[in-house]
Amino acid sequence: MDYIDVEPVTGLKATQDEYESLKAAINVANHNEDDPSLQCGDWCISYSDGEIYIGGVFQNSWRPLSDELLSLLGTLIAKNDLDYLEFSIRIEWWKPRQYGVTAFRVMPDGSEWLPTHNRKIEKI
Repeated sequence: MDYIDVEPVTGLKATQDEYESLKAAINVANHNEDDPSLQCGDWCISYSDGEIYIGGVFQNSWRPLSDELLSLLGTLIAKNDLDYLEFSIRIEWWKPRQYGVTAFRVMPDGSEWLPTHNRKIEKI
């Protein structure tokens, strides 16, 4: 069984109210009964010194982010004047914050960008 640790490369400056809104959206995303996948693992959020960090440890693949959560993240990304928030797969757990490949990016408009290695490639 493979476990992956997905984390943002940077935190986002946020208010306590924005943190609470994101926390509620994460709770909904983690308990989505319409999600037919059998994902093991949940998204987590932490708030420290005015910054939020969202990440999670999952079995095989990460749980999809809800539209509400993507929208809230997009708003904060724009507020933080970033082009995107990149989530990467953490490697070498015994060393502090070393990242491997990009898992996905959340854009300021709340959309997701998936790198080529994560996209399903169809044969012609």
